[in-house]
Amino acid sequence: MHNVKPISDPTLPVEQVTVMFESQYNDEMEAEVMRLEAQKRASDVGHPEWENACRVCGCRINGTRVATCTKCAEGS
Repeated sequence: MHNVKPISDPTLPVEQVTVMFESQYNDEMEAEVMRLEAQKRASDVGHPEWENACRVCGCRINGTRVATCTKCAEGS
């Protein structure tokens, strides 16, 4: 088991809790920006119901972590 104290642990220094919170917040905001960018790409190619679309060819992509499909990323 990991020896991780919960954020609500009163023995943690305030600075450590602040850093933990900021890190989690930044990760969540980065994920949200990626999701919104992916959604915009899909909408821009005429498919607002899709989660994501390739920025090069406009095909559907599952997930929001990448901006190009495998085919376009390989340069084919």
